[in-house]
Amino acid sequence: MILKKLNAQDANIIAEQFLKNKYHDRGMLKWQVFFLSDHTSAINKEVNSPIPKKRAEMSQTEISECLSEAWKYGKTVILQLNQVDINGTPTEFTGYIKGYQSEWIWVLIQGELHKITLTTIRNCQYK
Repeated sequence: MILKKLNAQDANIIAEQFLKNKYHDRGMLKWQVFFLSDHTSAINKEVNSPIPKKRAEMSQTEISECLSEAWKYGKTVILQLNQVDINGTPTEFTGYIKGYQSEWIWVLIQGELHKITLTTIRNCQYK
């Protein structure tokens, strides 16, 4: 077997022909091995989690009583906000009340502290 030295132009022509006629790109399939098991399980959990339904709107007094008791006794609460996503699914959080300041509350959700305006809360329930 004799190896022939190619110039750059001939090498480019051969490479183009190979990519056009013989190489089949597997798309995203080739990247699937890079997904970590934690990432995959998080995606599966999100996909399999139930879609929250719009709950009855509570008065500010009822919401304040629910939040006050949850804060006082360390209860877990499910807060549904007045905002919805593109599909009409309401925004809902589960967490612990960690404090309040005038019209704001601080909620611990999955280890992160969030500041939420009281007037944006539609419904409050104990978990």
